[in-house]
Amino acid sequence: MAWSVTFIPLQQRELISFSLSQVSSVDIRSSRRNRNTSTETTDLRTSDNNISSEFSSSRSNDKRVDRKLSQSSDSSAVEEGIGIGSVDDGRSRRNLDFKKIGNIASGSSSMRPKDNSSPINSSSARRSEIVNEKPVRKSKGGVHYSHEVKEKKSEKGSKKITADLPEVPLRIRLDMCSKMGDVLGAISLYDSAIRDGVKMGQYHYTVLLYLCSSAAMGVIRPAKSGSGSRSLDLLSPSTNASTMDSDHDDDHDDEVDDYEGDDDVVDVKGQSRKQEADEILVGEDVKKYALEKGFEIYNKMCVENVPMNEAALTSVARMAMAMGDGDMAFNMVKQMKELGINPKLRSYGPALSAFCNGGHIEKAFAVEKHMLEHGVHPEEPELETLLRVSVEVGNAGKVYHLLHKLRANVRSVSPSTADLIEKWFKSKEASGVGKRIWDHKVIVQMMEKVGGGWHGGGWLGRGKWAVSHTSVEANGLCKCCGEKLALIDLDPEETDRFAESVASIATKREKNSSFQKFQRWLDYYGPFEAVVDAANVGLFSQRRFKPSKVNSVVNGIRQMNPSKKWPLIVLHNKRVTGRKMDEPVNKALIEKWRNADALYATPTGSNDDWYWLYAAVKFKCLIVTNDEMRDHTFQLLGNDFFPKWKERHQVRFSFSDVGPVFHMPPPCSVVIQESERGHWHIPIASNPESEGDRTWLCITRATACLVKQGSMTRQEGPEELEVHREQVNSNSRTDHQLQTPSIAHNKQKPEKAACRNLGKILSTLAKSSNCCSILIDIEAAEKLGIKTGLTQEREEAKLIAALCAGGRASAKSPTRMKVCKYSTFLPCDPLSFVAKRRPMESVFATVVQAPEDPILGVTIAYNKDPSPVKLNLGVGAYRTEEGKPLVLNVVRKAEQMLVNDLSRVKEYLQIIGLTDFNKLSAKLILGGDSPAILENRVAIAQGLSGTGSLRVGTEFLARHYHQRTIYIPQPTWGNHPKVFTLGGLDVKVYRYYDPTTRGLNFQGLLEDLDAAPSGAIVLLHACAHNPTGVDPTLDQWEQIRLLMRSKGLLPFFDSAYQGFASGSLDADAQSVRMFVADGGECLVAQSYAKNMGLYGERVGALSIVCKTADVARRVESQLKLVIRPMYSNPPIHGASIVATILKDKDMYNEWTIELKAMADRIISMRKQLFDALTARSTPGDWSHIIKQIGMFTFTGLNAEQVAFMTREYHIYMTSDGRISMAGLSSRTVPRLADAIHAAVTLIS
Repeated sequence: MAWSVTFIPLQQRELISFSLSQVSSVDIRSSRRNRNTSTETTDLRTSDNNISSEFSSSRSNDKRVDRKLSQSSDSSAVEEGIGIGSVDDGRSRRNLDFKKIGNIASGSSSMRPKDNSSPINSSSARRSEIVNEKPVRKSKGGVHYSHEVKEKKSEKGSKKITADLPEVPLRIRLDMCSKMGDVLGAISLYDSAIRDGVKMGQYHYTVLLYLCSSAAMGVIRPAKSGSGSRSLDLLSPSTNASTMDSDHDDDHDDEVDDYEGDDDVVDVKGQSRKQEADEILVGEDVKKYALEKGFEIYNKMCVENVPMNEAALTSVARMAMAMGDGDMAFNMVKQMKELGINPKLRSYGPALSAFCNGGHIEKAFAVEKHMLEHGVHPEEPELETLLRVSVEVGNAGKVYHLLHKLRANVRSVSPSTADLIEKWFKSKEASGVGKRIWDHKVIVQMMEKVGGGWHGGGWLGRGKWAVSHTSVEANGLCKCCGEKLALIDLDPEETDRFAESVASIATKREKNSSFQKFQRWLDYYGPFEAVVDAANVGLFSQRRFKPSKVNSVVNGIRQMNPSKKWPLIVLHNKRVTGRKMDEPVNKALIEKWRNADALYATPTGSNDDWYWLYAAVKFKCLIVTNDEMRDHTFQLLGNDFFPKWKERHQVRFSFSDVGPVFHMPPPCSVVIQESERGHWHIPIASNPESEGDRTWLCITRATACLVKQGSMTRQEGPEELEVHREQVNSNSRTDHQLQTPSIAHNKQKPEKAACRNLGKILSTLAKSSNCCSILIDIEAAEKLGIKTGLTQEREEAKLIAALCAGGRASAKSPTRMKVCKYSTFLPCDPLSFVAKRRPMESVFATVVQAPEDPILGVTIAYNKDPSPVKLNLGVGAYRTEEGKPLVLNVVRKAEQMLVNDLSRVKEYLQIIGLTDFNKLSAKLILGGDSPAILENRVAIAQGLSGTGSLRVGTEFLARHYHQRTIYIPQPTWGNHPKVFTLGGLDVKVYRYYDPTTRGLNFQGLLEDLDAAPSGAIVLLHACAHNPTGVDPTLDQWEQIRLLMRSKGLLPFFDSAYQGFASGSLDADAQSVRMFVADGGECLVAQSYAKNMGLYGERVGALSIVCKTADVARRVESQLKLVIRPMYSNPPIHGASIVATILKDKDMYNEWTIELKAMADRIISMRKQLFDALTARSTPGDWSHIIKQIGMFTFTGLNAEQVAFMTREYHIYMTSDGRISMAGLSSRTVPRLADAIHAAVTLIS
């Protein structure tokens, strides 16, 4: 069989000359499924010679043709005269019967019409019953008919009944063919119309082309029977069928505006698929015949100068796709623009599928480009198709581009898209792409710029990827790798615009200024921390409204509010005054809500959806409702910002025996996420009961060529596999879906040799702490084999890989493997295998190994380095000139005094700690003459050094302060974001350090604080900013104070280096005292780790300066409630040392002298390093070294330069270039200066 397609220009259109060798027979395979999945299959063979039908009224009668059944010699067939079929009650099988028409080779038709002149189509007889009826659009389920068929507009616009025109019954019959998916009946009608000279219009051709194009692709879906879901798959001549597109909004001109063809149907390359109910699968002969007739009909349409529309051209494009001709399909779309027709999303499907099926990736992306240029945006089916071809050709750039397209447009992906993504990451091409070295700071900055969750900087890392199916914990941590998933910020300005949009729509739709009254009510009684959609709650799981359920939910959510304030209850007035609301119990509830100023009754005739939605958006608070927010009301809000807002703010609920159960917003944004480490997390679309049940793909590098570990980038060898395992954290109970090596088909049969040392391999793997991280174990075994250079070892490694993969056999061999005498250790069940080789398995075997702290990682690497000249500048602790830890003399004296005091006991301290210590600590930071101390306005609690004090203050704020957002400087101490996040605050950053000047970005700081919402918390480093060493001047501090007080921002000081920065305790406390002197409120966390050298004693304090003494007493009482379940009470020894020194004048003076000596030595190290670099004429300005203050210096070195210094000079520091000046000495300064000079000279 041969196809011949010729393009003939005619009146700026394309006629297609199409020829097909004689079709000897046509095989229709009709299949219908009812709800019980039973299927009826009918095989019919027809000839192309006798497809016809009659239109005259004499041939169209009201009589039914009796059903007849017969069998041919080679196959059975059900042959039915007519019959539209019926669906009785939704449970019976729906039958669509094709009539055998024409002759089959030498056979003849078993059925003829009464005049015996031509075969009757299965549907044409039934169509005759309604020839004088008019289709009336009633529902999506089908077409209903009334009398008076057609109204035709006259030139003056008047309407005229034209039921007697022959094209009217033709249209009705074509409608029925479309409804039943009867392509052969439609073609028969077309042939008869041509023979009888019936004039056809745009509508007739559109229906015919739709049916022909559907049949050409192998599947006919009767009109209006689509499921409503969309998918776009690739057509392949070797497979049958799949759904492509569902777009029912065809806007036909005039006579076609009430025809809506159903979904495009195409084949899926290389995939099996379910046949959906009402689909009709056709055989190859019908496909070819429909294709020939389809092009014939299109040519006829062109010759007759019938106006084209989008539906007709899309159908031609689908026929081109059936031929595998993507260029022709794309040309149909281009024709639309030339004819002034706006293409739809479905218009591009055929060209996109054809190009992707043929592997023409550039042409496929040219289609996408054309779509975007014409305002058509691809959705997940289109993006999935592009992703499939990109994966198949191994184009990493396109895959990366599409992952971000899916992130932006789809968020959570379908299971089929997830399978494609998984296929890519398991491919060889994926393991070979990625940057070996990258600037971590730049990546972090890129992520912060876009709100978090992705950076768009390209693939990071090298090596194989580990793909796991996992879920996310309640705190947003991936259960597989332990990585914290991002809760992507919503732009405050965008939120405000969204609130204005909601108000604008509601104002126009609500009557009598009802909504404006509600806005004024909110301004007076707000803000609220939560809003309850009371109607949704009260009607939960029943038809009768129950106020008691509302009350239960209101009380529950109120207890969860930090301030315990009543939530806003929005309820329609008819519910408030409705039936049974005058009962005493219900009346009391309504009265209670009103007295609490918590109830707003929306007026009669209003839509309460607008009210509760606006209130939740306005106050940026939670909305308690199970409303899916998908109806027309919410569609007006668009699909860009609204879904993101809903994800962050909607609280769903249910009820248990003990009360309401709240399903809080997910702990992270349910969207594709790309981490700063190059890892990916892909949410899979589903309808889980809670977000904890949602499946995610966790995709990490199993073994990267270069591992970014804390402060350095280094080469990773086999011996460091365990260290890398800790970074990967892939030991959750997940399905890695590894492919089993085909060992059983190896000609050398290595199993026997492998078994001789299998015990050795098993014992090696048994030492691993992570039985579930299969990829790491396999690679360890493979590397072991490569390292020994023995074939036997390599074969053992392969064998272990197969066994760890779950004992799954290869596709060619369905038998699971067992191995010689070790078969008892290696059963078919992989879990049993793990259990047997580890009989003492811990119940905590699935606990995820957390990554090392970045700074501790520097120390680990330093300790492993055997070099005698190695230097550790990463540790944040003071060292002497000899590089030794220092215990202050005054501390030793105080300890001795405590030891000698036999009256001391080891009893518990009170919850807030040692009283003398608390008072003296507040005096030290605030000043002895501070009005806040004199007026008893300070609530003080002893803490576990600075970190513990920060955590107590954070949890107090999370419970009792109305704002939960804290702004921290960028950069800051690495532990700050973790403390605040786990304590219950939302962390945002403000600009602080300017890398170009290596100084303070003061203007950026002011701008960011000015943009912060009123009442936000701001973290301030009291002095010696960590890690930059850059502090504001006193004048700048004053400007910061004025701005924060004017905005109502709450200062939270971290004072870890008082006296350690400048050598003066008072000078280093100036910033704090400025904020206390103005009478405002603030929090201060103190630490004695650095300035007294009490690192291991964990001594600190939290001071909260309040407005009044009464408030301070209440705050102190709440601090006790925070501390009691956390650590009950603090330790006594370190606090006693501090109190002993601070209350003794002589010891205090001795301490200040020793403290000044430590500070001066650090200042001296700065001067020496600066002089050494100047003497070497090291490129760049290094004056920042002597301008910065405190323990740390931000050198300005990049990650590559740091790695160079570690590799060549054995000098260890964090990868951001921070060095601890306390770790330097006069002996080591020259070596550091040499290393910096070489790094900046050789590496730009």
